[in-house]
Amino acid sequence: MTLLAVAAGVALLAVFLIRGARANRREWLNALSLPGTWVLRDAESLSILSFGGSLDEGRYTWREDGGEEEGEWRLHGHTLRMTPDGGEAADYELRSFGDNSIGIDGPGHKQCVYLRRRDNVVQLRQGS
Repeated sequence: MTLLAVAAGVALLAVFLIRGARANRREWLNALSLPGTWVLRDAESLSILSFGGSLDEGRYTWREDGGEEEGEWRLHGHTLRMTPDGGEAADYELRSFGDNSIGIDGPGHKQCVYLRRRDNVVQLRQGS
């Protein structure tokens, strides 16, 4: 009987820990609010990242130096995986600085800091 009580206690603790981790993740995703337009700070050339979709995945457009790349993006923890249409996925470390700026570090983009571009368009979420 005590073994059953210990197992139930461990299972209950695991449920609370998982719920807490999920709540923390949702809070981080809401604070990050990645969908939108981001512009490279202090750049000699213009680099603009536009993310669409939900808070943790969707479509992106990356414009820089006259070129444009489109594809799918997804967050896995703090890793941003970007898969261009017809290309191979690349992983970038994503950091949120909390002041409407993010850091992206990965192939071809070493320690780049992007600032959220604000515009006067209010994004409306579609109802279910």
